[in-house]
Amino acid sequence: MSTTMTERIDADQLREDIIRKAWDDESFRQRLLAEPKQTIRDAFGIEFPEGHELLVVEETPTRHVLTIPPRPEDVSAIVARPAGYWW
Repeated sequence: MSTTMTERIDADQLREDIIRKAWDDESFRQRLLAEPKQTIRDAFGIEFPEGHELLVVEETPTRHVLTIPPRPEDVSAIVARPAGYWW
């Protein structure tokens, strides 16, 4: 049974599980980088809502990633979601 991203999940635990699996399983890591939504669906049963994008970037000792969150006024236009949602 698949879980949609709109269902309550433990986001921190899911991130940890995905990262741990990527560290431990080279094939999973390569698929995650190439097709993140499909790979997460296959491995964890998580479905992303239509129109949502997921970008997976691997940091290295010389490549760093900075994520800029949505502006607060942009977020207020989105239906409020309780803590624990991962989207």
